[in-house]
Amino acid sequence: MYEITLALVQKHILYRPMTPDHADILFSTSVRVSGSAETIVRDYKAQHLGCFTGGMVGVGAKIFDRPADMKTARQLVDGCIWAYNHTQNGIMPEIFTMVHCLDGDNACKWDEEIWLKTVATRSAGNDEKTLSMSELEKGRYIAEEQRLPKGFTSIPDTRYILRPEAIESVFIFYRMTGEKKYQDAAWQMFTAIENVTRTEIANAAIHDVTAPNPNKDDRMESFWLAETLKYFYAIFADPSVLSLDDFVL
Repeated sequence: MYEITLALVQKHILYRPMTPDHADILFSTSVRVSGSAETIVRDYKAQHLGCFTGGMVGVGAKIFDRPADMKTARQLVDGCIWAYNHTQNGIMPEIFTMVHCLDGDNACKWDEEIWLKTVATRSAGNDEKTLSMSELEKGRYIAEEQRLPKGFTSIPDTRYILRPEAIESVFIFYRMTGEKKYQDAAWQMFTAIENVTRTEIANAAIHDVTAPNPNKDDRMESFWLAETLKYFYAIFADPSVLSLDDFVL
């Protein structure tokens, strides 16, 4: 069942985004069936919640002896790290969209005109300032107004609510590969989160990861302690402290 499902996920749900640095990354998106012909429609939204998929595919690659799937797992994990690294505060937003690449590596080269036109297309409505603008001018204006990092075409949900999924997959992939760069990525993620979520007594969700000084929400989800900090601790602890051979985290 897993192998059949993963093949469909790879075909219909995973996509490579167009990025300025030509990053070899993947994100998972939502799909729906449209019309009587059962056409698959993707919205190219990526979610922080979906970052668990990198770890899941990596574990599946080991359990089912599918070494080729480790590349997919790496691309998914690296995608979430990329999203952290490319916002103003170094934190991935809850939900965002990007331009999907067409088939083939050459079709994934950065094209700023395509990016700006997609920004303009995905923007909801028009205001007086954009009515007389060309599509490129509108895209540039919206990108500046909404503080969109290059590659992001919209950020429908700019929050960060202390979610664990990204660091969960980074931790799992580090344990499977032993590559120190994943510890380095985890530390960069942790320091970024600590810088903008720390309060006098704990940590708080923030409203907008693109804002220079994001406002804090008066809440801290239970998974911050139960999951997020657990994975941040575990990735730097000796592997014998939490052995993945002995425990399911």
